[in-house]
Amino acid sequence: MPCNSRVKFTDVKKKITSDLDLYLSAERLPFKRTKEEAWNSVTARIETAPVIAFEAKRSFKVLKVAAVMVVLIAGAGFGVFFGGMTTVDNNSANALTVGLPDGSEAILNKASSVSYNEWLWSIQRKVALNGEAFFEVEKGSTFSVTADLGDVRVLGTSFNVRAESGMLEVQCKTGRVAVDLSNGEVYKLTPGKAVSSNTGKVELKDAPAAEIGLWTNAPYSFDDVSVKSVFDALSEDTGFEFEYKAEMTARYTGEFSRGQKIEDVLEIICKPVGLTFEIDRENNLITILNK
Repeated sequence: MPCNSRVKFTDVKKKITSDLDLYLSAERLPFKRTKEEAWNSVTARIETAPVIAFEAKRSFKVLKVAAVMVVLIAGAGFGVFFGGMTTVDNNSANALTVGLPDGSEAILNKASSVSYNEWLWSIQRKVALNGEAFFEVEKGSTFSVTADLGDVRVLGTSFNVRAESGMLEVQCKTGRVAVDLSNGEVYKLTPGKAVSSNTGKVELKDAPAAEIGLWTNAPYSFDDVSVKSVFDALSEDTGFEFEYKAEMTARYTGEFSRGQKIEDVLEIICKPVGLTFEIDRENNLITILNK
């Protein structure tokens, strides 16, 4: 860098010397110094002035490296955030239980869905909800449910959230629930209390704790339907596939609880219509046979 600087200063000296010859010979400029004295003064300033051009180039390289690092870090964060995303849709006509990474549960009503990031769950217990769900939350860090019209925050409790187009309703069954509405208002609910926001109108109301989430335990109820449609409903809820080695012409009328064991439910269905069953848990298969 010093060599390049001396070459540039030589060129500058020639130019300034030429200009000084003109200026110092002009009578309108009252210089009292000789050309040599003027030159020495100018060169002293030049040699003590910082050379900015070289530093600017190095700084630009540093900025380029920093920019690349920012892009790489941002890209890695983008991959972590979206790479661990899980979405569960309940497209069946019955409730669907979703186990979350920490043991908490979300029971989805029909036509509802939840999304969460499994990779980030240990630092952020956050679920996005569309539709209706009943949550049983394990104690721990803040657990939040996000919806279009607001967010719900808890530590460990059970509550029901219904988030549909233009409305949000939160019911607290146990513990305490904080509801942050999108209009900036915050409501804190205790057991048996609820808040609803519908087309901009907010209402605080009572919701008997014993009745909150009852829809999750609603029994199966059938009235004179084909027995195969009953097995189809069980397949949607349990995940078992059904194989039929008997005629499915029988009709069925009856009720049974969603909380009963699959063996007990099959016994209730099969016995009145002259059928029996075999369960292959390894292959998740149930075979329906004639008695």
